[in-house]
Amino acid sequence: MTTSKILLFTFTIITLISCKNNSNNILYIGKGEDVKVTLEVWNNKDIEKIDFISNGDIDVVLKEKLSQYNEISYSFNCKGEGTFSVCVYSNSDTICSEHYVESGYHVKLNCTANQINTEDHTGLSY
Repeated sequence: MTTSKILLFTFTIITLISCKNNSNNILYIGKGEDVKVTLEVWNNKDIEKIDFISNGDIDVVLKEKLSQYNEISYSFNCKGEGTFSVCVYSNSDTICSEHYVESGYHVKLNCTANQINTEDHTGLSY
C-alpha cells in the first residue's frame, strides 16, 4: 500500500469512529419554551432513571436512553413563578433537587448516581 492509501484509510476509520462518538449527544424532552433545564450526566453508571417534574407533568428518561446521551435538555412552560424537580434513581438510592424558576430562566445542572449539582441558575429576562 502506498502512503497516500494508508493515510486515506486511517482518515476514513477515524471519521467513522468519531461519528459513533456520543460525547455531544443531547436528548431533548419536555413540552414548552418558558424554562430550559440542561442536565449533564457525568457518569450514568448505576442510574436506573431520571425524572423531570414540573406543573404536574413527569418526563422520564430510562437507563437505556442514558447510555445514548450525555446531556438532557428539558423545557417546560411556566407562566409566572414555579418550581421543577429532577430526581435521579440509582440501584440503592433516590436523590432529588427542586428549583424555583420564572419564565426565561435557564438552569444548568450536572449529576451522577450520588449527587445533583447546580452549575448555573440564570433568569434571562432580568
